[in-house]
Amino acid sequence: MFGSTNILSGRLIKFMETIDLSTNKYQINMGKNKNIHRKYEITFNTSSEKVYNKDNDSYLIPFIENEIVRLKTSAEGEISCFVSYKDYGRDKGDIFFSKKIKDRISENTKLVSIESMPQIKFRTPRLASVDNVKSSNVVIYSKNKIIDIDDPKIIGINIVNNLNGASIYVEKKNIIYQYDKEEDAIHLNHEHRMMLDLELPGFINQYYLDIIKKDNKDDDFNKYYVDETQNVCYSCEEDYVAVKKYIGKVLCNHNISQLSVYPVYKVAEVKRNIINRISYSYLKGLIRIKTKKKTVIRPYSIDESDKIVRLTTNSLKQIGADENDFIVLKNPISKNILKVKAMAIDDETAIFQENRIRSSQYLNLCIGIPLHIRNELELESLNSTVEIERDLGFIFKKHLNSQIQSLIGVLLSFIAIKDYVNNGIIVAMISIVLLVILIYISFSDIRERIDE
Repeated sequence: MFGSTNILSGRLIKFMETIDLSTNKYQINMGKNKNIHRKYEITFNTSSEKVYNKDNDSYLIPFIENEIVRLKTSAEGEISCFVSYKDYGRDKGDIFFSKKIKDRISENTKLVSIESMPQIKFRTPRLASVDNVKSSNVVIYSKNKIIDIDDPKIIGINIVNNLNGASIYVEKKNIIYQYDKEEDAIHLNHEHRMMLDLELPGFINQYYLDIIKKDNKDDDFNKYYVDETQNVCYSCEEDYVAVKKYIGKVLCNHNISQLSVYPVYKVAEVKRNIINRISYSYLKGLIRIKTKKKTVIRPYSIDESDKIVRLTTNSLKQIGADENDFIVLKNPISKNILKVKAMAIDDETAIFQENRIRSSQYLNLCIGIPLHIRNELELESLNSTVEIERDLGFIFKKHLNSQIQSLIGVLLSFIAIKDYVNNGIIVAMISIVLLVILIYISFSDIRERIDE
């Protein structure tokens, strides 16, 4: 491997945070990134002599694998991209941009630079307090005010597992941020750690494996992680906690920051019209709603052309939905919304064949989404976060048959009240109130499927 070892171990005296693309020092390949895992990705050719030349530190690459950087252009502004490293051969060029980046940039646009995003790095997460577990809050302590959470343009943060690129989005309201502390620390609950694949990483990118294996004198690590294409492997006789502690110790010894936190900025959100907002508020009070975050994975291979998603039965119960119900998917960053049919994961083997999943427990935190739906939602990649909730309009229509009794009751009440009250307007108002009460009571079972 090239300069990454020196960068991560802190032995470089000079540390660039910007690559100047306007100098034409680098051979750039637009739209030829072979890694289709992420839409916006910049790949550095590890076998190129230009991108890393130890005799000329002006070519040192300052970024680590899975880091989020800004690509600045002369006309299109900034594009947030993930960093990766791959051996494309010495005659293939220096920097490769994904097709999505190429599509965003017009022919006359010039590339200006690649710059680091503001970020806070953490070696290992700490446990959250009971109160913060209940509220899903993330607590961040920092020595410096690297990220200004009070900035009105910031709507949340992205937490990225640098080892394999898993990430979650956390809304601003769920962030407790304090700076001027003695050390940097982040407190995450168990669900966050599972979604970020932090307990015992399922796999580690080759970039980090090369760094660790180069200096690691203990062959145990090579036994657990062979290469980036294989998941972590340990025998049934070995203690999970012991293996987890050992891997954590190795990462710490190599000064590798497992986590990075990045700010997420506000984007234009399409507002519902007033009728939709009123109906949504009414249905929300009538039926009740619960939003859950899930990690995006691939569904069954046969689902790829359909408008369905795959969830475990437990995940469906969490949001009060049944199999074959419609649910609402929401990209928490772009705010794109899509209604799709939810199907149960009844064949874990089929899911395991399509994804790098190590346990059924982790599967409860995931949602299988076909590629065309991921594109409609503008999800950056697999392992990103999506919000799900049951479709209120669908639930209301699904249970319309139960409203017949309410309508009959109101009709009988209307006839009975009319004999005692001569004012038709008052009779109509009383009937409407009765109808609303009866409908609310009829949906009590649906509401109680989820908590407040």
